This record gives sequence, structure tokens and C-alpha cells, in this order.
Amino acid sequence: MYKRNSMVRDNALYNRAYFDFTTGLRNKNYIDYMLPEVMRHKGNCNYQAINIDVENFNILNENLGYDLCNKLLKEVAKILSNIFNKKSIVIYCGFNRFLIISFKEKHVNDYARKILNDLKNKFIIGSRTINLTISMGIYVNTKCENIFTAIQNAYIALNYAKKQEGDCFSIFNTSMESQIFKKEKMQKNLKEAIRNDLLDVYYQPKINLDSETLMGVEALLRWNDDELGTILPIEFINIAEETGIIIDLGRYVLRKVCKQIKTWEESGVEYRNVAVNLSAKQFKDVHLPEYIGQILNEYGVSPNVLELEITESAVIENTDLSNNMISKIIKKGIKIAIDDFGTGYSSYIQLSNLSLNTLKINKSFIDFINYDNKKNLIIKNIIEFAHILDMKVVAEGVEQEQQMITLKEYGCDIIQGFYYSKPLSAKNFEEYIREKEGKC
Repeated sequence: MYKRNSMVRDNALYNRAYFDFTTGLRNKNYIDYMLPEVMRHKGNCNYQAINIDVENFNILNENLGYDLCNKLLKEVAKILSNIFNKKSIVIYCGFNRFLIISFKEKHVNDYARKILNDLKNKFIIGSRTINLTISMGIYVNTKCENIFTAIQNAYIALNYAKKQEGDCFSIFNTSMESQIFKKEKMQKNLKEAIRNDLLDVYYQPKINLDSETLMGVEALLRWNDDELGTILPIEFINIAEETGIIIDLGRYVLRKVCKQIKTWEESGVEYRNVAVNLSAKQFKDVHLPEYIGQILNEYGVSPNVLELEITESAVIENTDLSNNMISKIIKKGIKIAIDDFGTGYSSYIQLSNLSLNTLKINKSFIDFINYDNKKNLIIKNIIEFAHILDMKVVAEGVEQEQQMITLKEYGCDIIQGFYYSKPLSAKNFEEYIREKEGKC
């Protein structure tokens, strides 16, 4: 009797330690303490590690509440357990993540699609109908690698899958690992570059179409790293966005630009005004207006020489909050431009409710001027609409004379692009100004 009670007690302790109460699946403790020994005992090198992520689970948690979310997790656990046989190991890692160690001989693509299809079905939870979006990373092990290496590789593949739209899966390959290493290196080096002032700001002139005179410049960040070489802005800006460095990077650029403005003013360089890009995360920063004010005061720069460019998609995400932020910035005397117009889904009504100074037409439209009559008509309508709202219009990415001529016919105010000048270092911009003055 004592031996049987002891066995029951030991089983209860084991289950409490290594199984999740809600789903009935093995838990994260099982991965850390039991899985390595289990894998050694199996002695099978041919298996797949599968990381499964239920997207936007935090939103589901907020909308459904704790109890209904637990019911949803039970349903997901039940489906996964039914897909895989008893030889496979299905684990609930917590929150929105599941891990499966599968010994199925079926081709990995087949059961990956089976998982996506079965979890794509509508879930009826209480009185709610739930549609799940699933991302999945898979590592196919054939080299008897450490189980934790296999899980990590599946996680790397999962991160690739999460970048895609909707339900999808990625299978790990070695190029992913090298790209992850490069990304981590880039993140580390970018932090050091900000700390040690190793980034450069270039300035691209903006030209008045009627007078062909300088109307200002756009500040554009450039990075040439000693180890990684020249890194495209789209690469390191995305890294900064993903890792949260973007706030520090944005403040770094603002400070660097204001310092340059002060230098130009003391040297008598005619620059008119400087436009600086704001990321969506910067735009949401409640301390943004206060911080900009501090930098302007620190360098003794007038706010009316600064213009902040915000993307269309960032502005329309929440028009009430956007209008509140824009109003605070404009009250400080700073101009606001909406950047990349035409790439988002804003309506004219939404824009008419915002206090904007400038509208910038995205290069993707300019590229098709004189080749696509529909885009020509759209550009013409955008310019007319902006003028009704008393906004100046800037066309960016102008590279050809015919593009310039058509934009001038449509009443565009300012153009920016290689047709007039590529982005210039501060020193080269000063030479550009001297050449312009010499021709006058």
C-alpha cells in the first residue's frame, strides 16, 4: 500500500513539474530537464524540431479574456496531438508558442501544411468565432545535433516565417544562420556607431520648380561600417525598428542635424530648411515634442527651419492621436510633411482633418510618369487636392527631364531627386551652394 501511494505521489509531482495544467501537454520544464535525456535514450538522429507561433495572441487575450483563451489553447493542443503520433513529443512552451519534436517519416512539407490547414479552421469558443494565424519554423535534423541546437534553428526559421504575410512556414537552412549572425552584428555595431558618432548625414537639395532655386534639403542617414562595409539605409533602419534602437537613432539624427544647421548659420551657408524623417515609433513617443524643443534650444536653432517627415501609414494608423501629436509639434513652430504619399490607404477626408504643411509624392508614382496615364491622373489629382488644403507638394525621386516638365505642368511646387542633385555630404553641399551662388 505504501509503495503504491508513493508511486501515485511521485507521478503527481512529475506531472505537476513537467506537464501544463491547461493544455495537458508537456511544458517548458520538460524541455530543460527531461528532453535531452529522452533524446539520448531514443538515439534517433532523424527528427524534426517544429516551433509554432499563434500570431497576435496578446490581442486575443485582451479580447477574449483569460478563461476563453485557455479554452482556445486546449483546442490547439488537441489538434496538434491528433496530428502527431505518440512517438512524437508535443510541448506547450507558454503564452502563444508550441514545440514539436516529430519522428514522423512523412515529408516535412506535407505535415507542415496539415498543421496550417487544421489550425486555420474556425474555432468556436463560447459565443465567439476565432480565426487563427499561424507561423511555423522547422529544422530537419539528420546530423545527430544537440537538441537545443535543433530547437534554436527551428526558432530562427520561425522568425523568417513571421516576416511573411499570413499562415506560413519556413524550413531552416544555413544561409538563415549567417543572416541572423549578420543581423546581430549589425545591431551591435549600430549601437556603437550611435554612441561613437560614426554615422553620416547627407543632404539632398529640394528645388522650386518655378524659380529653380533651393527650397531646402532632406537629411538622409548613411552608414559605412569598418567591418560590414556600406550598409543600405533600408537594412539598418529596419534593424533599428525591430530592436527598438530607432528612438535613440532618431534622437541622434535630430541632434546631428541641429548641430549642422548651427554650423551653416555661423558660416553663412544658405540652406533654407532641413527635413528630417521620423519613424512610426518616434512619432508615437509622447516625449517627442519636448525632446525636439530641448535640442533646438541647446543649439540655438529656430524651429521654423526644421521640418519633420512622417510616413502616410504612420499618420493614418490613428488619426486622432496623429492630429494631437502634429498639433503639439506645429505649436512649437516646426513644419510637418507627410512622406511617401500614395503608398498607404489614407482617404482625402482623413488628410483634410490633419494640420499638415507639405505632401510628398512617393517615387513609385514618379517612376511611371509619361508611361502610365492612370498614374499621371492620380499625381495631378494629388497635387490639386494638396493645394486645396494649402499644402506644398514635393515630388521625390525625380531623375529625368521629362518627369520634371510633366510635374511642372501639373503645378507641383518642389522636386527632389538625382535630376538636380544626389544626396551630398555637408562639405559637398557647401560646395554645391557656392557653385550656385557663383552662377548667379
